Amino acid sequence: MEVTVNGKKVTLRDRLPAKQSWPLMGALQNMSNGKLEYDDAVMLLKTAIESWEFAGDPTDAASYETLDLFSEMMPLANEVGQGMLAKLSQAKN
Repeated sequence: MEVTVNGKKVTLRDRLPAKQSWPLMGALQNMSNGKLEYDDAVMLLKTAIESWEFAGDPTDAASYETLDLFSEMMPLANEVGQGMLAKLSQAKN
C-alpha cells in the first residue's frame, strides 16, 4: 500500500510476519490504553514501513529522529495506524 506524506511516497508492508512483528503487540496495547511512547511509535513505524522517500532507512530507528513531528512523524503514524486498523478489520472477517 502506498501513501503520500508531506509530498513523499511511503510504501507500507502488505504482510507483517508474525514472529518478526510480535513485539508490536505491547505497543498496540499501550496505544489502546492511550499511552504511546516515542520508542513504541518508532517500533510500529519501522515494522510497517517498507520504503520511503525520506532520508535514511525506515527500518533504522535513527532515521526517525530528525523527522518533523507535525508534518512527517505524526502523519506517518496516522497512516500506519489506519493501515493496521484496516488489516485488523479484515482479519476479523
